[in-house]
Amino acid sequence: MKRYGMKRYDDWILGLLLDKYERSTLYDDRNQRNVSISVTISRDILPEYYVEGSVIYDTIHEQLENLEDQGLIKLIWQGGRKRHILKKCVLNTEEAQRAYAKLNRKPKREQERRIERICDKYAGRHPVSDAFLEWILKRLRDGAGIRKYADIGEPAEFEKICELMIFILENKEECYLRQFSIRHYHDSKKAEKYIGKACRIIRDFSGESYWSGLRTDEILEEFNIYRNPSLIMMKGCGVIKLPTRIDLAEIPDGIGLSGEAALSVEWEEEESPPDAVITIENLTSYHQWNSSSRYLAIYLGGYANRARCDFLTRLYKTFPECRYYHFGDIDAGGFRILCDLRKRTGIPFRSYGMDRETYRKYAAFGRDLTENDEAALSKMMENRDYMEHWDVIRLMLEKGLKLEQECVDGAAVLDL
Repeated sequence: MKRYGMKRYDDWILGLLLDKYERSTLYDDRNQRNVSISVTISRDILPEYYVEGSVIYDTIHEQLENLEDQGLIKLIWQGGRKRHILKKCVLNTEEAQRAYAKLNRKPKREQERRIERICDKYAGRHPVSDAFLEWILKRLRDGAGIRKYADIGEPAEFEKICELMIFILENKEECYLRQFSIRHYHDSKKAEKYIGKACRIIRDFSGESYWSGLRTDEILEEFNIYRNPSLIMMKGCGVIKLPTRIDLAEIPDGIGLSGEAALSVEWEEEESPPDAVITIENLTSYHQWNSSSRYLAIYLGGYANRARCDFLTRLYKTFPECRYYHFGDIDAGGFRILCDLRKRTGIPFRSYGMDRETYRKYAAFGRDLTENDEAALSKMMENRDYMEHWDVIRLMLEKGLKLEQECVDGAAVLDL
């Protein structure tokens, strides 16, 4: 609780007493014994009280004695010598409501009811938000805190976060963040205030490990909300109709399409179909990629968002006989991205340039593994989803190095 510039010691001490009261069994009638709620005036709690010769000493006495005169607290003096050395302050729990009124503070139970009403208001809208709201309600029932996600004393802010979370989860139309904000708040910047908190809740309560590594902007992209233009970039072999016919082989640097445009692409199945499709994790490696093989290269950008997954799924339906590869970092993150890509698209991607031989060839460019890296890789050795990588993971743990994709000459690894 704020100490008002070291002046209102009475309000500060009274606030501490109410905090302890709300955490006690007295507050919700769980206690049948006489328990006192007190604050000891120690050097840790009130160091200025022990500064010899300080005028604050008398100020503290005067303010706290005034609270005692009002019947809100009882002062306990060392050795029973009044106005000598103050030992502790004891809350008069029978006058707790007057104490709340003096501080213009809402009782915790009233704050909890307001939070509960907000939870009821937004329940049933989406599985992710329901999981979060149920967590909040359970914590309140158990007498536990919710500070990790919300300030119980700020129900209006909690409602704004819940409202924004629902707007994000229910968004279907591709748009930019400022457009999204104008649509819901008539203000291009208003959504920014709580966007981080709303996305954190979505990430933590999604129930899927995929979400745990996503940043705020990546979470927004899952719901077709973009801070900046986000293009699905592709180059190599393939002929598309938009409806304009485009032969990718004639454009060495490739093209970039918005998610909405990419989903309207039609592929020429007979004319110049690719023999292989390769997704590339990092942008630099995508731009560096050059091969004479009949490949179609697609920039992935880390974990594939919903638009890229939908695009790849449609591509696979058109060219199911193609070989599908993923080229990424030789580290725990790269292996996770490949595993996630397979699960979310249903496409049997093979790893490309992420094997033991490639690792040996480029190990001189490696970076030291962190403790977190070692823990993640060791855990993968116990997970059959990563069995194909076990050989290279053993070598990584032995050498203590990981490789970024940019150091690997992708087109030289394998002739697709």
